[in-house]
Amino acid sequence: TGSTTLASAAGAGKIGQVVGSNNSYAQDAHTGTSYTDLLSASGTTWEISITPSATSSKILFMCSLNIAKAGDNQQDSRGTIRYFEKIGSGSYTEFIQDYEVPGAYDYGGSGIWKAQIVSHQQLRTPNTTSAVTYKFDFRNNSGDKPLYFNRDNRESDCVLMEVLA
Repeated sequence: TGSTTLASAAGAGKIGQVVGSNNSYAQDAHTGTSYTDLLSASGTTWEISITPSATSSKILFMCSLNIAKAGDNQQDSRGTIRYFEKIGSGSYTEFIQDYEVPGAYDYGGSGIWKAQIVSHQQLRTPNTTSAVTYKFDFRNNSGDKPLYFNRDNRESDCVLMEVLA
């Protein structure tokens, strides 16, 4: 995590600070239909925080999540990922939902495993100088077929940039 000031190429603003988080923790075989947090270590929710220097600052949220979905003899095998934001010590609020984004369709009925990178970029306006924290959760939409995070030595990333007004 570092902090730097750079002039914007478009001249519309400056980057006040950049916070990045790389996650290589493999979370395997989530088979339930209830949501579970993406983890950064066993029992530790993956959270990324940045503290804006001014209430007028915006946060450029960018993430790439490595998700895989398995299925066999179940033609439609899908999951959902949700993205959350929390200001200070407040509660998390969902701001993106990728319904049925991690998914696989088993045409032959003989089994399938599909890995994909789910990525999002969004400019957030938190209107605060308190810490702004992000986290993710996921679930199966189709019962007992596994959903994986960072399987087989894959990694996920999240970068937060403070854009000064």
